[in-house]
Amino acid sequence: MERETAKSVKRAFSILLTFSSDCRKQSLTEIAQKVNLPLSTTSRMVSVLCELGFLQRDDDRKIYRLGPALYYLSSIAREDLEVRNVALPFMRRLRDKFKETVNLYILDGDYRVCIEQIESPLGLRRAARIGDRLPLWAGSSGRCFLAYMDKEDVERILSMIKPFTPNTITDKEEIYRRLEKIRKEGYDISNSEREEGVATVASPIFDMTGKVVACLAMAGPSFRILPIGEELAKAVVESAREISRRMGYMSST
Repeated sequence: MERETAKSVKRAFSILLTFSSDCRKQSLTEIAQKVNLPLSTTSRMVSVLCELGFLQRDDDRKIYRLGPALYYLSSIAREDLEVRNVALPFMRRLRDKFKETVNLYILDGDYRVCIEQIESPLGLRRAARIGDRLPLWAGSSGRCFLAYMDKEDVERILSMIKPFTPNTITDKEEIYRRLEKIRKEGYDISNSEREEGVATVASPIFDMTGKVVACLAMAGPSFRILPIGEELAKAVVESAREISRRMGYMSST
């Protein structure tokens, strides 16, 4: 009985998955051919899906399309896929493991904005203010966004460079080398570029379309971050990749 129930559920989902952006409407015969089921079996399954609101029928032409129940469920899924909600558990784990502050940034025009932060429990720590708008050309977090922007936009943003500290990278060739490294290795490390004595490890987060929608970063005093920079980088990259996967991103590598 359980096996038959599981088979029916699989068949129902296989029917729903025959629809796509390129195939929004189809006949019962077309559906049956795609799922390789008898027309009578397909008809029973489709009738149940229509009854539950997952499919709806155009009575005049006997054509089926996705129903309102799916739109309702997809709206819930979209809310749950908001990057902040997805990222928070990973941010807490990173903070708990390394005892350093973890930040989440999104893009806002030519700037990055901190939208979430899990602070270090240590007395000496680095904390940004949520809502702060920070430049893209200073620090590892900003470069994670730049690495995936059009070259014209990168050039425009780099024309705004001004040093915050003696360590701010202002050489464009060096910045482009770092952007290439981010695309290859998935992270960047900065040291005292925007604030003296502060180091940051950052990695980009992608959505289902392959667009960078956020950046995950761990920040703290340079003397604590830099000696274990590669270990931190591995952890931050792994977390960013898992967040991306849960956002629907399918990596080709």
